[in-house]
Amino acid sequence: MATESEMRPSPAASHVQTKLASPKRPPYQLQDAADTTPQKRRKMTLPAYHRSQEFWYPDGNIVVIVNKVGHKVHLSRLQRLCGFFKDQFPIAPERTESTGDDDDSQALPTAPQSYILTDVNLADFQEVLRTLETPLCGLLRLDILAVIDAARKYAVPAALKRVLCALLLNPPVWERTPAGQPMPEPLDGGVEVPLSDVLMLYHARHVLQHEWSTLLFRSLTVHEKSLEKMQRLSLTRCI
Repeated sequence: MATESEMRPSPAASHVQTKLASPKRPPYQLQDAADTTPQKRRKMTLPAYHRSQEFWYPDGNIVVIVNKVGHKVHLSRLQRLCGFFKDQFPIAPERTESTGDDDDSQALPTAPQSYILTDVNLADFQEVLRTLETPLCGLLRLDILAVIDAARKYAVPAALKRVLCALLLNPPVWERTPAGQPMPEPLDGGVEVPLSDVLMLYHARHVLQHEWSTLLFRSLTVHEKSLEKMQRLSLTRCI
């Protein structure tokens, strides 16, 4: 028969028992990521970032992180202007009367609070945002190629159109082109515009010149007819 000293647990054994995790609430170190809530998992996996001083809107609903810099912007605007975000977060279709509220199988997932962009430069991404938010802002010539690459990579046609218009309206780019050269010279700093964009710019210049000539001669014709009509009226009144 066991004595009382043998039945009493040793101090070492009691110390080990107090360190064991309770089956009800395990300590944080022993919890698995799958056992936590989505909000806690997002905080655990979200890297530290600094807020962008220029692109941090209080009413924004998504934080785009690029090179540890967060940009709090509007997801609906990104979905409408950027094909990349439109593919990542499809716009929910409008509900019709025939669509039942009980059909949750085709419900689109909600956008996360943050999204990390990789393989993109911070300056390029901010320049694309700046071009979308302030279309009339000045664009540095050295940033043109970077914005073109970022706009094509993430399918932002509005930013691409803005950059190509800046090139189209830049007289030094075309004035330095020698006679017989098939494309403009590289910009300052050796930045070369892609050939496909150069051909499109030449086509745009041709169309604009044709439309301008048509408008100019049409305006002169209308002006001459109006002047002739006024002369006839004056002559009639004089008679």
